[in-house]
Amino acid sequence: MAYSKFKAKKNKTKMRKQVKREVRKIRAKKVELKDRISTTVTQYDMYQNGPTKVKQESSVTAGLANTYVIVPSSYIDPFSTGTQNGQIIGTEITPKYLNCKVKLGFDFLRRVVYLDPNGNNPHVQRYDINIIQGWIKKDLREHIDKQLTNVNSGWELPSFESKAVYVNSLSTLIQQEMFNNGIKPEFLSYRQKTASNILILKRIKVKGQLDENLVTQSDAASPADSPASFVTPEQNFTFNWDLSKLNKTKLTPVGTGTATPTHVFGYSWIPFIQVSVARRVEENRLSVTGGVDDPTAHRSYLTVKHLDHFTYADS
Repeated sequence: MAYSKFKAKKNKTKMRKQVKREVRKIRAKKVELKDRISTTVTQYDMYQNGPTKVKQESSVTAGLANTYVIVPSSYIDPFSTGTQNGQIIGTEITPKYLNCKVKLGFDFLRRVVYLDPNGNNPHVQRYDINIIQGWIKKDLREHIDKQLTNVNSGWELPSFESKAVYVNSLSTLIQQEMFNNGIKPEFLSYRQKTASNILILKRIKVKGQLDENLVTQSDAASPADSPASFVTPEQNFTFNWDLSKLNKTKLTPVGTGTATPTHVFGYSWIPFIQVSVARRVEENRLSVTGGVDDPTAHRSYLTVKHLDHFTYADS
């Protein structure tokens, strides 16, 4: 009898706690989530050593040769003030979710490339394609060198002069960190790891359907006129950054004087995806008969397409 009373009291207490939890959920402040999705699919064709130079060496200003770095545009594009999707109220937001979809196309990689002009000295090409996802563990506060006056309070706020200055600062920082840390494939190599400002979340070695060459046959004509035969189909990749543990993030205004500002991430880490293509031999950019001096004509290239989605709360 005593046990039954004890059990009943325990169940009653448990039920009260469950009811209180549900009431708290109902009364809890509702957080409105907003979304930003990049409006168009971005495409970049990765020629060997860049689209305009015969050879592009790695440097602290140019970053690593034969790489393409993606920074999700929905994350870094300036925010305007408003209540709509893609806008913010105030100067702080709480990041929630960041996603980027990447598609690699291999149709215009060449199985045979030429080391000399006019289609001479053919060599079988091999491709080593790798993808790295991560964070640059530095912010842009060193590049915030202008002032913007808040018309309501009169306070002067540190700011970027323009969107172009902000984007250039972003690119400069990423290139410096990539070069300083030597972020590249390290298969069958050993070296002492040093303190790094880059946090790697994921590494992917891209493999072909048929073999690691990705292409088993191609004509000697221009890739634009004659896509390769027996080519690996397009490959899709999805990359996520978990932002759920981030607190409210202070944004930096863009503008000077008393202009109505937009806002960007000036005090936050920078998300990135790096696509690198290493080749066994260096093809000549005058490899077509006639030697047309076109830095992109008749050259092998990898097609990279990407689209991204950022979710946040501004309340």
